[in-house]
Amino acid sequence: DLCKQRMRELLPSITPPSSPVRFTNVTWVKGHAVVTYRQGKKVAGVNWDEVTVTWAVAEGDALAGAGANGTVKLRDFYSDFPCDVELEVTVTGNGLSGEQQSALRNAVHACKNTFSTLLGELHATLMAYKAPA
Repeated sequence: DLCKQRMRELLPSITPPSSPVRFTNVTWVKGHAVVTYRQGKKVAGVNWDEVTVTWAVAEGDALAGAGANGTVKLRDFYSDFPCDVELEVTVTGNGLSGEQQSALRNAVHACKNTFSTLLGELHATLMAYKAPA
């Protein structure tokens, strides 16, 4: 799928440099991306009900040795309503305290706006798409 592949390519670039987490892969997508023509104009959109993205702690972070990682489920990931996306974060790792897990969960949640940016990039990809002849 074009959008899923493009999202994988964009994941490393959307994480703010100050964040202790890095998004690593797209493992699940439920929904669709569409390109249509209305009144002679090209219209594109991403309408994903659920997307699962894996994340890990950045190399060099104090928690990297604990193998801290997890997933973030993006619900209602729609290009028409980027602010409506909801995040569900899981955290795993060896010996992480509740405080560390909470800090990592908050770090992932802090990236919510970058997922809206990602929707814009996916929309641009769809608008540039040309069907094979």
